[in-house]
Amino acid sequence: MIANKNTKEAFLWIVKIFQKNKIPFQLTGGFAAKVYGSPGEKNEDLDFDIPDNNLEEISQKVSKYIVFGAKKFVGESFEVLLLRLNYRGQQIDISGGDSSKMLNKKSNKWVKDPTDFGRYEMKKVFGVNIPVIKSDDPLSYKKKLLRKVDLVDINAME
Repeated sequence: MIANKNTKEAFLWIVKIFQKNKIPFQLTGGFAAKVYGSPGEKNEDLDFDIPDNNLEEISQKVSKYIVFGAKKFVGESFEVLLLRLNYRGQQIDISGGDSSKMLNKKSNKWVKDPTDFGRYEMKKVFGVNIPVIKSDDPLSYKKKLLRKVDLVDINAME
């Protein structure tokens, strides 16, 4: 897995905070797809889901690095409670996994997409074993989103 120095440093920093504070989390998004073999983008963000009720606690621990939230974010494809950080140039997105929604491009409807924190695979990333969204979960939601980046990941993961 190729990542710049700040990606690894930011990853290890935030994972340590989750673990120290016993906050359930999962690595999701494009970086999770990379763990499963997608070439992904060179300079992508790190995406994590945590329970909605832990967003305030984590916000207090990382307040110095907050650039957005924690508050509702509605993008082209997602509606989530989002906390966005910039840790030494590396973007980290922490989403509330309980209330998330996504736009199903096939039906053109918003659908609930909560994170099942009991469903994950333990993977070694940067030398640390962490919970990563199960490989078939990102494949499933990427097939609903159908963005250009998702098509690359779908091809690589299948």
